[in-house]
Order: sequence, then C-alpha cells, then structure tokens
Amino acid sequence: MEQAHMNTLADIDQLADAIAALVLSRARIPSDFWDYDDIAYHLRASKSTAMKWAMLPDFPRPIRPPTDGSGKGHPRFLPAEVRKWALGHREGAPRQGRASEEGGGMKWQAWAFVDEHGNMIAESGFRCAADVWRVGLGCPDEQEIEAAKARGCRVVRVTIEEVEG
Repeated sequence: MEQAHMNTLADIDQLADAIAALVLSRARIPSDFWDYDDIAYHLRASKSTAMKWAMLPDFPRPIRPPTDGSGKGHPRFLPAEVRKWALGHREGAPRQGRASEEGGGMKWQAWAFVDEHGNMIAESGFRCAADVWRVGLGCPDEQEIEAAKARGCRVVRVTIEEVEG
C-alpha cells in the first residue's frame, strides 16, 4: 500500500511539472512592443482579427524595425496605444465622422483613397490623410506612398451624400 501511495505522489508531481511547463510555454512574456499574436492574446481575439484591426484608420500606427536585407520588418505596436484604442471602442462611443443633414439626406465630409484605376475607398472615420494611405496601401512606408503617387494613386477630401435608392 505504501509503495502504491508513493507512486501516486510521484505521478502527481510529474503531472504538476508537466502542467507548469505547458502553462509557462504558453504564457505571454511582457514586452515593450506587441505583435499581432500579442494583440490577439490581450484583446481575446484571433490573430486574423488583430490583423484586420490593424488596417483600421484609427488603429495605432505600427513600428517596423528594419531587417537585414529587405527593408522594413514585421509590424510592432506599443501596448499602451493598443489598449487606448481598444478602450475607445466601448459601446455607445461616438463615431469620428462629421455628418450634416441638408435637404432631407445626410452628407458626410470624408477622406478617400483613389487608386490608379479610379477605385475609391471613402470613410468618414479617417482622421487624416495618413490614415487613408494606411488603409489604401496596407501600412506603407514613405517610399511606398511615393511609388503609389507615381502610379496615380491619391488621397482626397470628398462629400458623401445619402440618396434614396
């Protein structure tokens, strides 16, 4: 009986060690910068959702440390900025866009990205031209913006008018 009891305790100790190792291997180590996995972990979302959030115009701009040969590295984000962004999305928070009602229909002043083919992305929540370039080109650096301008892409202010359809 004593031998069986000793084996059970040894098994429990082994199991506890295995559980502790597993928990530690999955724990997020605090960092000065977050990647998409960190954002997903801290905001309880999937990595793909975190990547979609990063494309929103009001999401904090990434930091891209340079890599050895290819230029910019993987995006990193400041945790405090991501937390502030998340807290700004509480239910009932007002939207950023400016709307007015004239002649029965709503009108919005908005920023828009126009690509070289004339396709447009317009959003009243964009705060500035830099937000528009981020969404239109996917977090570009200055060289990518200049190359897009050379291709005919541009950022403009537009008025969006609601019409019955």
